[in-house]
Amino acid sequence: NDDGDTMGDITDLTIATRSFSPANPTKEITLATNLNANDPYLGNTTDAVSPFDISDPANTSNYASSVRVFDSLGREHLMTTYFNKLNPVGDAAVPTTGNPPGIIQWESHTVVAEAEVKTPAQMAIADADLVAAEAALAANPTDVTLIAARDLAEANAAEWTEVGRSVLSFDTGGRLVIRCQLMLSWLRKHQQRRRGSVS
Repeated sequence: NDDGDTMGDITDLTIATRSFSPANPTKEITLATNLNANDPYLGNTTDAVSPFDISDPANTSNYASSVRVFDSLGREHLMTTYFNKLNPVGDAAVPTTGNPPGIIQWESHTVVAEAEVKTPAQMAIADADLVAAEAALAANPTDVTLIAARDLAEANAAEWTEVGRSVLSFDTGGRLVIRCQLMLSWLRKHQQRRRGSVS
């Protein structure tokens, strides 16, 4: 009643579970998006390095598309795929730069929040490694080895974690000639990690 007193006899509580639908994990996703061939290349045309930076995905990609996926326990996760245009014009001095003749290429990077795939302890270690790498570089800012170590530590400590990457190749008519498939095995690993079976 309104006073908090129990009314009637105390009996076992029975909950019917047969009407509950089992969790249906995401096994496949389909993204429909338009990639403009006239969009600018965001990188350096004189090297073969992808312009995408996991530490700043929004500003190092041309497009983004997000979708909500579910693991085998029914938990929801936000997965975002970033698309960045690859170098459209090659450098004669660097044969590995530029798209193949008659082909326009894009990169796709699928990311999830760092907390989805790392434990708090792992995130703390990554943050500490970044602080140490930045301190070492500050003492010798021109050391290329220390610069590479800082860049790696920065990626490991990023807010986002990359779980998939593909290259999409289109002909001059805009037809996809290499199909991209995203692997979602990380969802199963995430569910197992939550249960303590994956370290």
